[in-house]
Amino acid sequence: MARVRFASLDDNRCSITWRDGTVTTYWAPDFGGYVRDISRHPGTLGQQVGDGLAHSGNMLMWRGPRPLVDLIRREYRALRREEARRASEEGYAFTREDHYAANRCARAEVL
Repeated sequence: MARVRFASLDDNRCSITWRDGTVTTYWAPDFGGYVRDISRHPGTLGQQVGDGLAHSGNMLMWRGPRPLVDLIRREYRALRREEARRASEEGYAFTREDHYAANRCARAEVL
């Protein structure tokens, strides 16, 4: 199984190459702001990214001056911890898609 790879493209841009080979690119404004996933809709500002790299929940803010890749690595580690916790509780392998679905459900309950 391939490793997840992080690449810093600039101080405010970075990418993750996932185990399945897909690449997700993240971006934030030069002087700080919401983190966005620009890999799905090129040429737009992109979808905002929340805790654990989900597209819902508490939105991530990048404040600089540290590179954005540091924040993305931290959130990836949080995602993996959550996957491991849920897998141990529920007895199965928790995937990134499960994480997104769980966040969508939690958000729908709040609304």
